[in-house]
Amino acid sequence: MHLESPDQERKAAHDPSSTEGVPQTPVPLGVRGSGPSSRTLLQALAQPKAFEGPRVPVQERIVEALETTLPLLDSEAKPRRDEIDGKIRELRLAPGRSAQEKAPELAELEAARPPDYLRGLLYLGSIVLTEVPATEEDLVRLISTATMEATDNSQGSRAQAPDLPRASGTERDIIDNTLRTMEAAGQLEYLRESGIVGPAWKLVVEVHYYSDRGTISTAGSLHKDTEGQTLFVNLNYINSEPIMGPEYVVNPPTVAEHEEHIGNSLPKPFLSDLGGVRELGDPTTIGTTEVPVNGVVSFVDEAVHHATPLTGHRTTTAAKLQTYLRGDPTLGGDCRLAEDVWGNSRPTDGFLSWFTSPKSFRDQLPSSWEPDRKARWETLMDLCSRPTEEVSRPVLKDCLESGQIDELMSRYGPEGLNSVNIPHQARTVPQGAEKKPTGRYPLRRPEAEQNLTLSRRASSPDLLGKSVLGGVGGKRSFFRTWVRAVPVKPQSEANAK
Repeated sequence: MHLESPDQERKAAHDPSSTEGVPQTPVPLGVRGSGPSSRTLLQALAQPKAFEGPRVPVQERIVEALETTLPLLDSEAKPRRDEIDGKIRELRLAPGRSAQEKAPELAELEAARPPDYLRGLLYLGSIVLTEVPATEEDLVRLISTATMEATDNSQGSRAQAPDLPRASGTERDIIDNTLRTMEAAGQLEYLRESGIVGPAWKLVVEVHYYSDRGTISTAGSLHKDTEGQTLFVNLNYINSEPIMGPEYVVNPPTVAEHEEHIGNSLPKPFLSDLGGVRELGDPTTIGTTEVPVNGVVSFVDEAVHHATPLTGHRTTTAAKLQTYLRGDPTLGGDCRLAEDVWGNSRPTDGFLSWFTSPKSFRDQLPSSWEPDRKARWETLMDLCSRPTEEVSRPVLKDCLESGQIDELMSRYGPEGLNSVNIPHQARTVPQGAEKKPTGRYPLRRPEAEQNLTLSRRASSPDLLGKSVLGGVGGKRSFFRTWVRAVPVKPQSEANAK
């Protein structure tokens, strides 16, 4: 595939030593051993952070060039792509051969197929680092000399676009924006202090471009989208107004199959430092952050579960509400009494109240109950009489305490925020165990019978009305970076020490 050379002015515009767009107080570069321990640093990094992008003018230049180049590349690729798509359809419909017999040929066609350049997600290539810059001069030199290359990655064949940075003249700017973001997030400081990168381990900094992420597919669904090699995740947003960032749970309950996997796929020094994060205690909230204009969200992949933000409240059904009320130690007694009375009472108010049973629901409740208590239980019983109806915090806030609503939603609310999805590639089945066909695991400690009780920070008024879009043309757009640790030697040797 060939395009005319990108505008030379764009190449000349890049200056890695420029302070344009760089925060006035960036995380300082330092010598290993001169600051906090790597364990302390990772504990601090475990809490996801939102901050202004360190190279906003550079990022704006990248986006403009990519959005200009993508339609040109897609138009050039379309004839070949259509040709291969036709062959794929013919092969799939061809009789006389099983799907297994067709698989090798289908794989060859998919590998030869040009990508969909206008799709929502594209892999732009990776920055491979065999050492961590120790000084500002080292970082400037690295930005000037590093290249982006195609490495192994988890994105499908139709998302592969490692030719795009060079075709658009953005390779140097992408490297600058990516490495400056790692510096501003404190990740380079951690990598220097931990000593992970060296003879045994290298970094593969994988860069993706979401031109339009959307908000539906994973909204309110906690997950991991990496495969057990990722140390850090950075999301560089392209937003013209403040927006809601991902929701997350810090130090969530571990999953045995995933722990087995990362015990072999991540460097031992990092796993040791991760032990410090495990000391933070059980989470109590599903958190989120407000992302500033052209902001960044960074987090430690193994320290959190995350989700595309759910802009509304968690919901459950009235039937599950009734199950919760019956089983709660403090509410169960009142619930059973209220259920008995509800079936043998007339409405407290309204026309029908005078033509049914002689006593209203509230009249039949114990005289020792305060009027507010009677009113709450009448509302609750009315809700429970419509078992399929959805209920949420605004409906329940006058009937239940805030902590009780949190417990209800943590046990009986949407599965997406009560469990985590872990890709099959990031799970290893312990010997003798059966592998789950799906990757969803409840948010509970192994010895616990019930999920952790988590409130939603996103339920606060200042975040509930916040948009999750805010990008150009109302899109949810961002660059996603996975900072992966990859063994230089065979895995067993890399983790030998």
